[in-house]
Amino acid sequence: GNLSIFPLAFALVEGENNLSWAWFFDQLHAHVTQRMGITIISDRHAGIKHAVRGFPDEWGWTWRWCIRHFLANFQHKFGKKKDIRDQLWSAAVAHQPKKYEQKMKTIRQIHRAGAVWAEGQDLHMWTFHMDN
Repeated sequence: GNLSIFPLAFALVEGENNLSWAWFFDQLHAHVTQRMGITIISDRHAGIKHAVRGFPDEWGWTWRWCIRHFLANFQHKFGKKKDIRDQLWSAAVAHQPKKYEQKMKTIRQIHRAGAVWAEGQDLHMWTFHMDN
C-alpha cells in the first residue's frame, strides 16, 4: 500500500522544529544505520534543512527533496494541472541534461510561470541529472 512508501523510523516529539529534527536524525544514525552515503529524501521543511546542515561530515549523508512533495508544492502554487505535473515529473527523473531540457521546453510552452518557478529552485535537490 501507500505507493510502496513505508516508514523507516518515526518519533513522537513536541513539534516539527529544528531541535526535534536534529534529535531524530541523531537517533536514526545511532540506532538504525551508521552507514556512509545515506540520502535523506523528504519534503522541504525548514527544520529538516536546518538539521541536515548539522550532519557531521564523517556521516557522508546528503539531503534531496521528494519529487512527489515538490510537485505538490507546484500544484499548491499553480493549481492542479495534470499535463504540466506529468511533464515536470519527467523532467525531474531525466538522467540526461538533454532530456531534462526537452521536458522543460515543453513546460515553458504550456506554463511559463511554472517553468520559471521550477527552474528557480535548487536543481540538484529535485532533478536526477544534477544529482551527482
